[in-house]
Amino acid sequence: GPALFTFADGRYCGANLDRNGLRPCRYYITDDDIMICASEVGVIPIDSKKIVKKGRLQPGRMLLVDTKEGKIVDDRELKMKVSSRFDFKAWALSNLITVPELFTKLENRGISLATKVDSDFKIQDDPKLLANGYTLEQILSILVPMANGGKEPLGSMGNDSALACLSEQPKLIYDYFRQLFA
Repeated sequence: GPALFTFADGRYCGANLDRNGLRPCRYYITDDDIMICASEVGVIPIDSKKIVKKGRLQPGRMLLVDTKEGKIVDDRELKMKVSSRFDFKAWALSNLITVPELFTKLENRGISLATKVDSDFKIQDDPKLLANGYTLEQILSILVPMANGGKEPLGSMGNDSALACLSEQPKLIYDYFRQLFA
């Protein structure tokens, strides 16, 4: 679900909002250098004359207060400082395994990934897909676009399917343990 993380270690105090920004995070800064950060405005009553700045944390952004330096660290400055500590690009490239490399390594070990498909084969009857609970609709709307074009499937956050305990369709065990969020 939507996430707002707050943290403190004695010197730094901050908040980080997930990239979707569905959880609100509002803050006030007062004339006596107090910052109030909460999911809603008005959590703590403050005289409006004392407020020097109001704001809200944007999606994917971080709010950081350095109490030793007595300043608010800018999101871009913070991310540039952290990202420049190590050569992450070199690290990622040195550990990257491409699909062609994977196929070559497997073939060198005598492992073949080639599969034979009967002409009568129907994808909706694939026992591996059925065992993992995929329906023909999920295969066509989610897996096929991903496999053909490397595209993320389109979808919505809502789930309007029947509860597993009330459904007339066969359900997997994990369908009985869905978490709902507001």
